Amino acid sequence: LRKNEDFNVYADMRLAGMGIIGVVHAMEVHDCLQRFSGRVDHGILPQIINTIIYVVQGEIAKIYDLELAIKAPEGMPGDAYARPVIVVREHSTREPEIEIFRYEGETLVMPLARSVEEPVAPVAAPIAAPVVPEENVSWKVAEKEVQREIGRYTSGPVDVRIINDNKAIVYIEDKDVPAAIGKGGKNVSAIVNKLGIGIDIRPRSELEAQKPIEEEMQFAGGIRIRLDRKQLTIISPENRGRIVDVFAGKEYLFTATVNEEGDILLAKSSTIAQEMIKRYNEGETIRLRPV
Repeated sequence: LRKNEDFNVYADMRLAGMGIIGVVHAMEVHDCLQRFSGRVDHGILPQIINTIIYVVQGEIAKIYDLELAIKAPEGMPGDAYARPVIVVREHSTREPEIEIFRYEGETLVMPLARSVEEPVAPVAAPIAAPVVPEENVSWKVAEKEVQREIGRYTSGPVDVRIINDNKAIVYIEDKDVPAAIGKGGKNVSAIVNKLGIGIDIRPRSELEAQKPIEEEMQFAGGIRIRLDRKQLTIISPENRGRIVDVFAGKEYLFTATVNEEGDILLAKSSTIAQEMIKRYNEGETIRLRPV
């Protein structure tokens, strides 16, 4: 498959139920998917391609399966809303390796960084003290590499926040965000593939909006919340990435997901946020319980 007509004919025949095989020459699997994403609607891509056989030097290197799911993409912030996401999984291990989704009108083909088992991180830090500086050094190196790569697409400052071994949030000038992401996510995908770390590119205005902090409050029970002009933030780094139930005393209030930065974000004007402020003023104990 090389020309637009080739891709269109292949897609039509697959949707008609024909069991045919298409051959695409590409360096990596995500390059192959990038070609399809610009020619067919990403929502029907799993109906056109349900299996990918990756051949290197005449030998089968890997086999992938495609499936459509409704979820928040792995490479997006923890509070990103759920959307149709095509997950490309390695056939034998069922591990996700690529995600395809729509973001601000563009179709992104995003390779996922190799994940490290979550339970290892919190155990390793307190037990082996020498690991902490070593980890910090590796994060510093990763930060410099991300700054260098993203810096090619912006003349302004590049603010990199390393969240964990597999994810970084990058803030750049608002006008440079589209160039850094690239058409169909081509530029950021290439950087992710090169450095092996997931990158979430955000406009600098979003960072600036987080700066003006009006008040930080400490609830009975040890829970901290932060108030600014627009939102109320529940700070709970120990529950990072978890779904938690929020209680005031013995009364259940709501359920939320703690993002990768260890925060639960609520609009300050929302009913839930106003209820939290009311409970604080009444001196009630607020606690979180992982689901």
